[in-house]
Amino acid sequence: MKKYYLVYRVYSEKERPNIPDKERIVFYGWSTDKVVIKAFLKQRNPKKYQVQKVHEEDVNLHELDQELIIDFVTLKSVNGEEYELFMTQRQLRESEKAIHHYFYDLARLVERDNGNTTLLEMYMNLSQYYLDALTCIGFNPPELESLFPSNDDYGMGVDDLIDSAYESQYSSPQETYKHDNNIPGMSMLEEDSAKIIYSLESFIKVLKDDM
Repeated sequence: MKKYYLVYRVYSEKERPNIPDKERIVFYGWSTDKVVIKAFLKQRNPKKYQVQKVHEEDVNLHELDQELIIDFVTLKSVNGEEYELFMTQRQLRESEKAIHHYFYDLARLVERDNGNTTLLEMYMNLSQYYLDALTCIGFNPPELESLFPSNDDYGMGVDDLIDSAYESQYSSPQETYKHDNNIPGMSMLEEDSAKIIYSLESFIKVLKDDM
């Protein structure tokens, strides 16, 4: 008889204060592969996750969304090595968005300068050589967007592009799901700078509260 492993995220009172204990236990994802579940738990804080093993007859299959299947993606670390990181497609989608927003916010020079414009003025006075280099890696101060509109992925709505990539995957029945090592959003992002930020460290950065 087929077995299903249901994984729940257990939030602490500090994470979600003033909420009843039962409501701090939220369904995270599922798998039928025990090896996948073990690998997932090795990468996560055991205090933050619970696993329930159930038989097929005790599961409402209509409630097990395809985007909640626990799978893995292979990510390259800054040390050049590749690692497998386990998560659901839903968390992968949200992580992609969070990574882009994180790096986008890093370029907020006025905010980083406590409301002053010194850093922004220094940026604007860089030689074109250095400006081109910063643009290549996606460092584009948002404060300048209204003055110099660009055609980058953020201008087109990076969240919408990522969502489109994932929605196309969910058009097929759950029974036909196959492991795909690719990160869906990358297929929709044209700027090279939008792709080079997908390192293992970037994912861990935005997932740190759930690791």
